Amino acid sequence: MTVATAREFAATHRGELVGGVRAERSRLDSLHRYLEAGRWTPPTAHDSAYRMMPQTLAAAEASPDVQRVTLTDRTGADLYVNERLTDGGWSRDPAAAEALHAIRARPLPPDEVAGWLARHQEIVIEFAVRGEVNATTVPVLNQVAADAHVVAAMAPDPHHPAVREHAAVRPLLQVLASEPVTSTEALPLLLEPDDSLTARSSTSAAAADVGAEMARRRDLPTAARQAEDSVRRAVTERVAGCPAEVVQVVGAGEVGVSGVPEGGGWHRWRRVVRPCCSR
Repeated sequence: MTVATAREFAATHRGELVGGVRAERSRLDSLHRYLEAGRWTPPTAHDSAYRMMPQTLAAAEASPDVQRVTLTDRTGADLYVNERLTDGGWSRDPAAAEALHAIRARPLPPDEVAGWLARHQEIVIEFAVRGEVNATTVPVLNQVAADAHVVAAMAPDPHHPAVREHAAVRPLLQVLASEPVTSTEALPLLLEPDDSLTARSSTSAAAADVGAEMARRRDLPTAARQAEDSVRRAVTERVAGCPAEVVQVVGAGEVGVSGVPEGGGWHRWRRVVRPCCSR
């Protein structure tokens, strides 16, 4: 709720203002909303709103029409709360703008780093296979790719599996974010599954390039090769019409399948691709 809206409905409604996330998460959430609900937020609008949020919070705490200001994380936990008392004063000295700056400066916790990187991979694949990579979306996809480097660097352990997986699949995601992938008949070289690549090596005019790619894959560490292959499977199966499932992850286990996460806790969800033949 904005301050103007709070003023408009002050007589009949309790005015509250809620917010508080890092820019990297906000941008990724914006892309997710578009995929799930068709709500495209122009990057200029997103960045302007994000940049103006501290001023909005300061104005809210200066307005008698706002009774409560809350900053939360994506789990719904309150990080800052200021509420009007019965005498009209605030329960604490107004400092929402300062609190927001501090919240935004905090690195993501390790589990949220892993969740953000997994969601980034999922979103890039989804944009590509839906044919949604175009002049409008590419700048945002590129910005989120840059965000991925920032988020990966937040992990306290640079050898964390999620960080190593991100490094391994980054070239594939760059290809996916540069052009739509709507047919398995014309996949870019990096995205070709091994069997297709082997077939191309004997028929393609670019046999030397194919051979070099096959050699590169053979030299990859096992974990990096598995990460690349996971992206290739996701792309080819999605293009072939085999939808991914959203699986809630709690700790090391998987519980519950179906639905798309809403609100807090999105970092506890990841998309997995089941073999179509198993359905």
